[in-house]
Amino acid sequence: MKKLLILTGPQGSGNHLFTKCFLHSSMVGGWGELTDTYWLGHHTEPFIEIWNGGRVLALDDLKGFDYWVTSISIPYVHNNTTQIPNIVDFYNQATKLGIDVQLGIITRDKNILEAQQTRVRGESTLHMFMDELRNIDHTGIPYHFISHESLSLHGHRYMGYLSKLFGFPTINNHKVANDLCNTNANKKYIKYIEEHWLDKEVKKACEESSITNS
Repeated sequence: MKKLLILTGPQGSGNHLFTKCFLHSSMVGGWGELTDTYWLGHHTEPFIEIWNGGRVLALDDLKGFDYWVTSISIPYVHNNTTQIPNIVDFYNQATKLGIDVQLGIITRDKNILEAQQTRVRGESTLHMFMDELRNIDHTGIPYHFISHESLSLHGHRYMGYLSKLFGFPTINNHKVANDLCNTNANKKYIKYIEEHWLDKEVKKACEESSITNS
């Protein structure tokens, strides 16, 4: 049985990064061009005609591999138009063809998502994703949350975890996996603060603990 992994999440959550990690396995078909560059627009994604509703999914779209991955953000931009991908319809099309479909919902820090979307798009689009996720919930389609922060922190260990979670091959080269994850895309959004009100309470607790144990 063929397996298809659908990756989706808010704009800026890490669709490209997770797709690359799965596509670095020689057993997985999909957006191969993405492995040779840092970023590409979704108009080059192999399944874009189906996401756009231009045609239906066919088994011929999954020739050559038993495992496939497709990635789309919510929303995405096509022909300079913001569009909401119909995750439910794509999922149902694939299951009707006898394909084992897995759905991964990418998560990232809310504040970073809103800052990134506003910087790049001029406004936050997070509410569009949350609305569509509620629609998915109403159908009962199962999915797993996958974490941008866990990938950045744990690298190849986290990809190994996802491989078992989805029953899906993923990158098996630890160095390549860690290199992909070491970009630390969150760092540029983090501002160091000199002091926080809770710092004194933490120091006080440490001092009290030291006295108690002495």
